[in-house]
Amino acid sequence: MQEITANVSWTAVIVGFIAAYAVGFLWYGVIFQKAWALGNGLPEKPESFPVMAMVLQLIGTFLYSWVFAITAAREMLLTVILVVLTIACLIGAGALYRLRPTNVMLIDVGYIIAMGVVLFIAQAIF
Repeated sequence: MQEITANVSWTAVIVGFIAAYAVGFLWYGVIFQKAWALGNGLPEKPESFPVMAMVLQLIGTFLYSWVFAITAAREMLLTVILVVLTIACLIGAGALYRLRPTNVMLIDVGYIIAMGVVLFIAQAIF
């Protein structure tokens, strides 16, 4: 357990997590909501709140932030760039396998990269 907790800046983890989650709210809730929903064949405003999706997003965003902190503690932030690009490629491939429009794939991939930028900055500041 020490290898994933030693010298980790928990301030950076929490601040990065909150900031990255906020970016997601803006990304999917304000900026690209209509295009993303239309491209996925969903209503712009869902009838019910996707609670489980939000819970999983919270957990995933926290873990993503923690990965950044672990690599920062070991002075390996360039390694996390590979992680970001890997996740972005896999998200993009998944969208294309599901035959989603290119703009939907780019919205999803762009969000992963935007989160990475926010988390990288949080580690640099804290």
